[in-house]
Amino acid sequence: MALDDFAINLRLLCSYGRSVSDICRRIGINRQQFNRYLAGTTKPSLHTVRRLCDFFGIEDHELFLNHDEFSEIIRLKSPRIDQPRNPLHGFVERLCKPPDTGLKDWKKYLGYYYFYFIPERTSGMVYRSLTNLYQEGDFILSRQIERYPDSEFNLPRVIRHEGIVYPAAGRLVISERQEEPGSSAWHSVYYKSDLNPITFLSGLTLGVNPDNAHEIVCFRSVLEYLGKDINVRDVMRNCGNFDPESAEISDYVRYCIKNDLSDNSPAMMPRF
Repeated sequence: MALDDFAINLRLLCSYGRSVSDICRRIGINRQQFNRYLAGTTKPSLHTVRRLCDFFGIEDHELFLNHDEFSEIIRLKSPRIDQPRNPLHGFVERLCKPPDTGLKDWKKYLGYYYFYFIPERTSGMVYRSLTNLYQEGDFILSRQIERYPDSEFNLPRVIRHEGIVYPAAGRLVISERQEEPGSSAWHSVYYKSDLNPITFLSGLTLGVNPDNAHEIVCFRSVLEYLGKDINVRDVMRNCGNFDPESAEISDYVRYCIKNDLSDNSPAMMPRF
């Protein structure tokens, strides 16, 4: 890493503060020594780098990036001047960070989907809800709405989930939580689709049931792509629970969401 890039990056960070003198005072660094860092004539120790990064709210390695790359990061994530480092925020940012190619390869997944699953082994009823994957800034978010008949399983008529969507090892991961604090949480992993436009995404969903038992369950699930521009009210009327033999459920979906294990499959895996 060239020393001049470090100096330029540091000067960019200082532009977000009141003044260089104020920054030096708050960090506790000698102004003359800090000027040498800004001029690129001296490189700070690792301990000083850590203090600088904690003050500006950035990761240690980011300060040594190429200036163009660093500028892009700062454009998307402005420095937090002298605020405590939040380890949770850092973890979430790393977890959901888009691949090096950005989101361009994943934008085709944006839009509305029917979400199919069979949560009860005994009844075998198929549940269909509405899911929306949408982009906000540099991230893809999810919003799901489940509609149930009155008082079924003592659940509310409508359950809403919100979450984050991110790629992992070439798969699409959706981590969601029910809007009410402390309620159910779900994690789904789907295989990518080579089709354009998308038709179906097949995967697994693991989570905590929203009913009173709060059981930990895993079931097969399918997303059926509906498009980016739909009549949400009309689509919601088609959500709910269905008999597994209902004409509303295609043969492909019925096959993919059946929760059985074959003799040669010791673990639950998606179907195609």
